[in-house]
Amino acid sequence: MTTTQRPIRLTSADTVLAAIPTLVGFTPADSLVIITLAGRRVGMVLRVDLPAAGEETSEVAAHAAQVIDQQGEALTAVVVVIGEDTRADVIGAVTEALALVRVGVVQALHAPALAAGMPWQCLCGCGRAGILDDPAASIVAVTAAVTTGQVSYGSREALAAELDSRIDSVTAQRRAQMIDALDGEGVEAGVAILKLRERVLSGRGDQLDEDVLVGIGAALLTQVRRDALVEWTAENTEPGLMRSVWLQMVQQLPGQARAYAATLCGLAALLEGDGATANLALDLAEQVHPSLSLTELATQIAACGIDPITLRAMLRDTAR
Repeated sequence: MTTTQRPIRLTSADTVLAAIPTLVGFTPADSLVIITLAGRRVGMVLRVDLPAAGEETSEVAAHAAQVIDQQGEALTAVVVVIGEDTRADVIGAVTEALALVRVGVVQALHAPALAAGMPWQCLCGCGRAGILDDPAASIVAVTAAVTTGQVSYGSREALAAELDSRIDSVTAQRRAQMIDALDGEGVEAGVAILKLRERVLSGRGDQLDEDVLVGIGAALLTQVRRDALVEWTAENTEPGLMRSVWLQMVQQLPGQARAYAATLCGLAALLEGDGATANLALDLAEQVHPSLSLTELATQIAACGIDPITLRAMLRDTAR
């Protein structure tokens, strides 16, 4: 399940549908999307693959309602089914589950796909329907691109590909050996952290030499330095910056250091309400090096749907 939080306003059904790729981070297919609202202002956005009919549908609906209830802010919700079938069973199960936590469904929408020219309809019996404009040209997408540099990917697979390693096996082995040879609490790792901060803050975060990459890799394997990097991630509020920093580390580091970088990338994404990137990064961290305690904690946070402001405060306090 992808949980996302972005404070924007939605004014109509077609605006809601066009905004979903930006809200989720990619263009979902065969998905259930639940958007919580306070008035017309978006709170939390949840996306999950369309469940099979029957017990699985009930379980998905109940879990979604539980996550939304933990926020304590949602007054209403819009439920969207994306796929060939309108899935009245899914709409009904979600509506019932949300009613149990005092969240009313004000609109249920369906579209076969979120693309220009696709038909959409309201499933509430009002008869409203229309044709989608290009979601990439929506006001939400344009605003996100201009203000945060956010890109909406064409699919979940395209977003996941951003986390792929960019180094070959020889480079990975060399860097792993160099990381193992360094003391994560030593001078070299400390200098690497200082260089990383300086280059990131001066807009040169993409200009990192191997000494910096290896030093950060060693620092990530040492708890005291890792905690400091978590705190730095939480303290920096520039949109997209820390997510970009840790994404680069995911692409350039090997082994356990890569798993920790993916975990910090996930936390940075959660701090921006980007549940899609967070879930993919945390899944990758678990695949690369299973059962890291920080990854497990971050995964629990993602599942709970903790809002970015609360999470930022939590990470700062924990690191201290």
